[in-house]
Amino acid sequence: MTSLDSSNKYYIFLDTSYNLNLGFMDKDFNWLSFEELQSKKSSEVIHDKINEMLERFKVDISMTSLFIISGPGSYTGLRVSEGLGQIFEIEDISVYSFNVFSLGNILKSEIGTKMKWIFPAFKGEVFLRELDEEEGHLVSENSEFDGEYITHGENKFTPISSLNSVDLIKNHSKKLFPAVLKNKLRDQVFYFRSLDKEFSKKA
Repeated sequence: MTSLDSSNKYYIFLDTSYNLNLGFMDKDFNWLSFEELQSKKSSEVIHDKINEMLERFKVDISMTSLFIISGPGSYTGLRVSEGLGQIFEIEDISVYSFNVFSLGNILKSEIGTKMKWIFPAFKGEVFLRELDEEEGHLVSENSEFDGEYITHGENKFTPISSLNSVDLIKNHSKKLFPAVLKNKLRDQVFYFRSLDKEFSKKA
């Protein structure tokens, strides 16, 4: 596989970290389609959506590679894309994954260095991360939030955020995805909280 993965002519982009974002790119990383679905039940529609997309562009799935967002997110959301990624790998289809914090390095000139990441983390909590913070932390959703934020997709923090990472992904595909591909990123899943806390009723 070369750095540009030239054996495959198309790329699928899948993000189930919050809502469902599904995109399809040609070999030059131009978007042929991009859907943003306000759905928390991506597992119920994702297979049909991918099949419809492949049929629409008359592409066999063997001609694709897959990019997935590995977080941050909840177990419920991320298990869908990661599970599908593992199925693709079983079929010898190349899979790349990156968490949205990678955008801070790859798209540094577009983002800057003073932004904070903010995500609704469910269970009455919010996930925050400074650009110089390695992993981020959870705070109460009743906290006061100030400063300049980046969020991911449409959520309750979109109105107070200066940048949206879904928009960055859409608008800078030709810079982002070749970098992910060149570095062969396959980042591990990044959950908002540890699994014992994720499944704790008191969490």
